[in-house]
Amino acid sequence: MKSVIELKNVSKVYKSKKSIDTLALQDVSLKFQNSGMVFIVGKSGSGKSTLLNILGGLDSVTSGNVLVEGKNLSEFSTSELDSYRNTYVGFIFQEFNILEQYNVSENIELSLRLQGKKQKNTDVLEILERLDLSGLGDRRINELSGGQKQRVSIGRALIKSPRLILADEPTGNLDLKSSKQIFDILKNISREHLVVVVSHDMESAKVYADRIIEIQDGKVISDTKQGDDISNGEITLIKSKLPLSYAFNMVLSSLKVKPFRLFMTVLLTAISLVFLGVTMTLQMFDQNNLIINTMKDNGEHIYELGKTEFSLLGDNDMVLDIDDISYFDSELRTSLNLVYRLYGDGKPLSFEFGEHEGNGYSNYFYSLDPSNTLVVDVRDDRILGGLIGRKMNASDEIVVHKYFADYVIKYGIKSEEDLFKPNSYEELVDSDKYVLLGHNKLKIVGIIDDEDSLYEEARSSEFFDLDDDMDLYKCFKENYASKGYYIYTKEFIININYVDDLEKAFLNTNYVVGVGMSFDNLRLSSGNIEISRNGKTLNRELDEGEIVLSLDSFNSGLSFKNSFYEFLEQNKDRTYNDVMSEFASNYFNENFLDKEIILYDTQSGEEKPLKIVGLSLSDNSFISDKYIKDFVPNKENIVSVKVYEEDESVLRNVFSKFLFRRQFNDVIGTYYTFSVINSDKLFNVIVVYREVEWFIVAVCMVFLLFAFLLFSNFIGLTISNAKKEIGILRAIGAREVDVLKIYGTLSLVIALVSCVLGIIGWLVVCKIINYSIFGGLYFKLDGIVVRPLVVIMLLVFMISVSIFITVGSISKISKIKPIDVILNK
Repeated sequence: MKSVIELKNVSKVYKSKKSIDTLALQDVSLKFQNSGMVFIVGKSGSGKSTLLNILGGLDSVTSGNVLVEGKNLSEFSTSELDSYRNTYVGFIFQEFNILEQYNVSENIELSLRLQGKKQKNTDVLEILERLDLSGLGDRRINELSGGQKQRVSIGRALIKSPRLILADEPTGNLDLKSSKQIFDILKNISREHLVVVVSHDMESAKVYADRIIEIQDGKVISDTKQGDDISNGEITLIKSKLPLSYAFNMVLSSLKVKPFRLFMTVLLTAISLVFLGVTMTLQMFDQNNLIINTMKDNGEHIYELGKTEFSLLGDNDMVLDIDDISYFDSELRTSLNLVYRLYGDGKPLSFEFGEHEGNGYSNYFYSLDPSNTLVVDVRDDRILGGLIGRKMNASDEIVVHKYFADYVIKYGIKSEEDLFKPNSYEELVDSDKYVLLGHNKLKIVGIIDDEDSLYEEARSSEFFDLDDDMDLYKCFKENYASKGYYIYTKEFIININYVDDLEKAFLNTNYVVGVGMSFDNLRLSSGNIEISRNGKTLNRELDEGEIVLSLDSFNSGLSFKNSFYEFLEQNKDRTYNDVMSEFASNYFNENFLDKEIILYDTQSGEEKPLKIVGLSLSDNSFISDKYIKDFVPNKENIVSVKVYEEDESVLRNVFSKFLFRRQFNDVIGTYYTFSVINSDKLFNVIVVYREVEWFIVAVCMVFLLFAFLLFSNFIGLTISNAKKEIGILRAIGAREVDVLKIYGTLSLVIALVSCVLGIIGWLVVCKIINYSIFGGLYFKLDGIVVRPLVVIMLLVFMISVSIFITVGSISKISKIKPIDVILNK
C-alpha cells in the first residue's frame, strides 16, 4: 500500500523574544499510508501535538518538507492550506472546538457546506446514527455531555470523507466509558481513512493502534511500522464556500453573547450618528436649498429677478434695460412678467385713497399704504393664482391683491366721479366704476385670493399691540400687505404714461444736493432775475451750471441760527429785518458764494455741478431752464421680473446663477439678483450659518471621530474575542473570505441597525430643532433643511468603517497560524 503523506527531515523551532528558543521537532521523517489507526504517543511537551498540527497544515515547519501526494505543503499559499484542510483533513480536538452558535446538525453539516456540497438530511442522520447521536440533531451544544460533544466533533470531521483524520487527545476530557466509545468509533473509521491520534495513553494505543509512533524531545524514538514509498497522485483542492445562512446564523448567536454591551454600543453609536447627522446637515447648508424648501413648504412658486448695485454704503436696485431682459429670457426660457414703475410728470404714479379716520391708523392691519404702485404685465396667468372675480380681458382692466382690496373697502379709492368705497370684494370686482391712476381710468375685475386667515383678528380689532407679536406683523407686512403694491394688467402700459408739465417733471426727477440745505422751493428761470452778490443787486439771466439760493434754503441750519442770534444781540438798536438782511448777506457771501453743489438726476444717476452765483431776492432758489431742452421725462421703468416656477430643479439652476437680493456687506459690485417672500427671515438664518460655519465643521469632526472610535472599538473587540472561533473555522477548512463573510455580516448588521436608529433620531432632532427655533413663525420655515444626501453619507460612513475595521482585524488574525489562534497565542 502506497503512502500518501511523508515527512522528510522535519524540524520545528518556536522562537521566543524573552527566553531561549524551543526545539519542538528534530529531523523527523515519517511516511503515512492512506488508512489505518496511527497513535503518536509521548509525554507532554515531547512534540506530538506539533507533529499533528504540521500534518494538518495548522502549523508550518522550520525546515524539512511535508509531502502530500508528492506535493510540498511548505509551498502552499495560505489560501491553498485552507483548501487543503477543507478537502483532505478532519480535526478532532481535545477541547472539542465545536461552535456554540450552531446546533448538533449544523455543526456536523458545516464541513459539507464549506465544500460547497448540498447537504442531504440522510447524510447527517446517518452520521448521527453511526455516532450514537440519533435524535440529538436539534440539540444546542451546551446541552450535551463531554462525550457527546466529542462525537459531534468526530461527525464534523467524518462527514466530508477526508483522507486524513487528526485527533489530538480526543479522550483527554472524557471518562473511561466515553473514552472507549470514542476509540471504538475512531477504530471503525480507520478502516477507510487514515486516523492519526495524539495521546499519552499507551494502553489505549496498544489496544487500538495499527501503528504506534513514540516521540521524545522532538525525536521519533520508536515506530512499529514504516510506510511505503509515497505515491505521486493528483491533489484536487476544494475552495471553501460558506453559505450566507450559516454566516447570518453565527451573527445572530454572536449578538446574544454580550447583549448589554451590544445594546450600549448600538445606542451610543446611534446617538453619535444623530449628532453627526445634525452637524453634517448644518455643514452642508446651502442657502438656495433653504430658500427653495421654504417656497415649497409655503406653496409659493413666484420669485422676482432684478439688478442690484452693492456698495459699502448699502445696496440700490437698478432699472432694467432691454439687454437685461434679453439675458433673463435666454437663461430662463420661460414667460417673463415684467414689473413696471410708471410715471406722470416725472413722478411715480399711484392711486389716491380716502382719508384715515382720526389720528393715524385704527390698527396695524391698515398701516401699509399700497399706493407705491407697481404694474405687472402678465404673460403667465399662473402668477395670478386663485381669483375672486375674473382675469383681465381688456387693456383698462386690472387684477389687484387682496390687501389692496382690503384697503379700498376700508378707506375708499379715488374714481373718476368721487370716492369709491365698496362694502365687499364682490362689490369691488362687479362694479363698473373706474379708479384713477394718474389720468388713467382702470377697472378692477379680479382680486388675487391671498391667504389671510392669520390676520382676521387684526382686520376686525380696533387695536393690536405690535410688541406682543412683532413676528406676526412682519409676516403680515411681507407676505400679505406688501403684495398690495402690485397690480396686474395686459398690454396697457404705453397708454397710461403722461407729462402735463415739463418743468414739474424735471423738478420731480432732479434734486439739488447740499449739506444742511433745503431745496423744496427750487424753480427754473427763463429770463433775468434779481440776485444779490457781494452786497450788490444784479438783474441777469442764469447759465447752465449756475444756481442762486433763497434765504430759506440755508437759514434753518443750527450754525446759521446761533450766529444770527449772537449778531442780533449785538445790534439791539436796529430793526429785525435790517439785521436779518445784513447778516444773511454776509453769512451767504462767507459760506456759499462761488461754492459748488450737485444737481442729481434720479433717472440716469448723473451728477451735474452747480456754482452758487448769488442770493435770490425772492422766496425761491433758481437754476436755468436751459436744462430742460435735452430733458426727456421718464415714463416707465422696468424694475424687476416676476417668474412663476414649480420645478425645484429649475429653481435651483436659476438661483445658482443669480445672487440672493439680501447680501452681506462684503459683496461689492452690480449683480443680477433674485428675491422671494420672507427674504428678511431667510437672510437672518443665512447670517447665523455664516457666523458659525467653522464651529460646525469642528463639531462635525468631533462626532465623526467619536462614532468611528466607538464603533471600530466594538467591532475590533468582538472579532478579537472571537479569535478561537475564527481559528476553528480555519482549522476545518474555512478561508479568510469565509471568516470575512461572517464578521463582515456581523459588523454590517450592527452598523445598519445603529445607522437606522441614528437616521431616525437625526430626523426627530432636526424636527425638534426646527420646531423649537422656527415653530413660532407664521409661515413654514425649516432652518435645518433635511437632505437625503445625509442619509447616504451616514450609510456610506458606517458601511465603510465596518468593512475597514472587519477586513483589518480579520487580516491581522489571518496572518497568525490557525493553531496559534485557537490556543490564543
